[in-house]
Amino acid sequence: MASERFKLALDQVGPDNWREFEVLAAEFLVTDYPSLRTMAASTGDKGRDGELFSPSENSSSVAIQYSVAENWKDKISKTLKRLEETMPNLRTLIYVTNQRIGPSADELKRKIQEKGITVDVRDQSWFLERELTSPQRQVAAAELAERFVDPLLSARGVKQTVATVLDDSEAQVALLHLALDVQDKATDKGLTKTSFETLVIAALEGTTSDRTIGSDQIIQRVCAMMPSGNPRQVQEQATSALRRLTSKGGPVHFHKSSDSYCLSHEKATQVRERMAEYVNDETSLELQIKDLVNAAADGEIGAIEGEVFDACARNLRGAIEQLLLEKGEAFAGAVSSGRMVQLDAEQVRAAVVSLVPTEFPVTVEQAVGIIVEVMQRPLGSTRRHLRRLADAYTLFAFLRQVPDVQKTIVKLFDGGHIWLDTTVILPMLAETLILEPSERPFTVLLKAARESGIQLFVTSGIVEEVERHINRSLTFARGTREKWRGSVPFLYGVFALSGRSRASFSGWTEEFRGDVRPEDDVAEALWGLFRVGKRDLLQYSDAADLSLRGAVQEVWQEAHDRRRGTGANSDLDSMTVNRLVAHDVENCVGVIQLRKGQPASPVGYRSWFLTMDRTAFSLVDELPRRIGPKAPGSPIISPDFLSEFLRLGSLRTAIDQELRVNLPVVTDLGRFGNFPVNLVETAEEIRRESGEISERLIRRRVRDTLDAERLRLGVKAYGGLSAVREEFASKFG
Repeated sequence: MASERFKLALDQVGPDNWREFEVLAAEFLVTDYPSLRTMAASTGDKGRDGELFSPSENSSSVAIQYSVAENWKDKISKTLKRLEETMPNLRTLIYVTNQRIGPSADELKRKIQEKGITVDVRDQSWFLERELTSPQRQVAAAELAERFVDPLLSARGVKQTVATVLDDSEAQVALLHLALDVQDKATDKGLTKTSFETLVIAALEGTTSDRTIGSDQIIQRVCAMMPSGNPRQVQEQATSALRRLTSKGGPVHFHKSSDSYCLSHEKATQVRERMAEYVNDETSLELQIKDLVNAAADGEIGAIEGEVFDACARNLRGAIEQLLLEKGEAFAGAVSSGRMVQLDAEQVRAAVVSLVPTEFPVTVEQAVGIIVEVMQRPLGSTRRHLRRLADAYTLFAFLRQVPDVQKTIVKLFDGGHIWLDTTVILPMLAETLILEPSERPFTVLLKAARESGIQLFVTSGIVEEVERHINRSLTFARGTREKWRGSVPFLYGVFALSGRSRASFSGWTEEFRGDVRPEDDVAEALWGLFRVGKRDLLQYSDAADLSLRGAVQEVWQEAHDRRRGTGANSDLDSMTVNRLVAHDVENCVGVIQLRKGQPASPVGYRSWFLTMDRTAFSLVDELPRRIGPKAPGSPIISPDFLSEFLRLGSLRTAIDQELRVNLPVVTDLGRFGNFPVNLVETAEEIRRESGEISERLIRRRVRDTLDAERLRLGVKAYGGLSAVREEFASKFG
């Protein structure tokens, strides 16, 4: 496996470092070509940096070009033009570069091959694949990494590009090391112990057997990383962590003669390698952002200046980290207050509005769309990186509020029962359209919850709401657009944007609902597909104190009254409203009643109502305001909180590793949400114009076109699931 440091070193080599790259390239090539001759000379190299030795003058047919040029196409063309004059017998050009090219060169190579010349492109991947194939190459790679990477990977150096949303340099170092040590494999070791061991390692960054520091300096550095924590607790935890790390064979060495400490060589090497991986992942994240910026600006902005382009990508990456920091702080705060927060598209907009100046190639709305796309559909290593950042920011927030993280985490519920709202059920049904199981965030989340010992339920009222929504979606699919009022029904919107035909929608919904006993069918489908059982809560909610029932009913009644007369709810009648309110009251009050006799900490209860409805989140404030200081805790849990809890909480060891690493960082940023009618009409028009091509190609064409259009529209095309019930409520009855 190639070194992350070597990969980063190749990325760092620029136009001013061509000589260092030529030395590296020659060391790698000479293993395969012992007859390699370097052609650099004061009189010029006649268009090539090297050639394979030939005993006859002017008979050499293989030329070698080393290059760090970003515009590799232009460089290859100019090199060949020059070699036409200096090497008339040329048959092969070996083009060696630190750039990432891959299959992008295929078309150029084909055209040159027509002239009788073969171009062998050896790009960054060629170096990475061969780093460990010979001692000579290993040494050359290590020397390049030492020259270009190690100064960058000093904790005080890398912080220039890491955790830029944090103002304090020591906090940046702490966040970096917490991110480096986040492991995919869950262990039984407490989070407090592992977190403080990480901070001690961070404090020892840069130490060697010749550069040691004392325990007082180590503790002082750790305290500087956690300035708002209890000083005594921080000192005690850091001292204990240092003692554990210096045990026999540990990663920290104690020098008795000087009463000082340093990192072992093995640990220091491991830290540098992980830092390189981190920086490489940051680069990959910015590359995905740049690709999306290009796509959003295509056809409207024209050429994008390099510096502006880079600044735009950096700012949007900073916005993502700001959102992850806020999300981590919200999770830590919810543990003590019970105040649930669900990240949504409006929060994303608030984070980017000040980061998109007028000279940037995208609007604020497009920037929101880009961030939504990155956080919901991260590519390659970006998925790992976002998960690592999310967990690191959460641990960082915990450590700053309560240094003893483990003591706080164990107060969270262990097992228990969760009732699901319609806003959670509908995405799970929609995700059956996604072929790759790891790409189904809600399904993965609830499967992990089940593996951890949590039981999942719905009430008959929620089953009814789901069935009515499927029915409304069928009505939309079978009817005409001119007579339709409101936005596109959620399930049909997801179906259409997946590239499938309107004619096949009815067949898909039959997986969940038939025409004879539709509600029974929905309940059976929820159990068969997701192991979600049906269990009503009316007997509990009806037995509750009238003041509690009245307060909860008022909150939901007022919310639905606000929704009436607007948008999709313009014809919502009072009977429908009353039924929706009754379902909400049953779930909220029923869960509160079930909690009697359970642990009374804000998040220690074993019964919850999982939803993304913003009104539900307001209960944490509304219940005390309407009932008084003795009001019960809010029954609401958000999907974002549940996902973070399953990754970091005491139940994490019960979850299969592959499932755990696929837990979503965020669950609702608009990947599923309200869909403009014109997008659905565009999907159907593409299908009509596609002729006789295969269904697979039609779906791809629809998906690609609509993805680009949603990106161009930005936040306008990302409604978010918090509005789902408002969207279909008007046709509930």
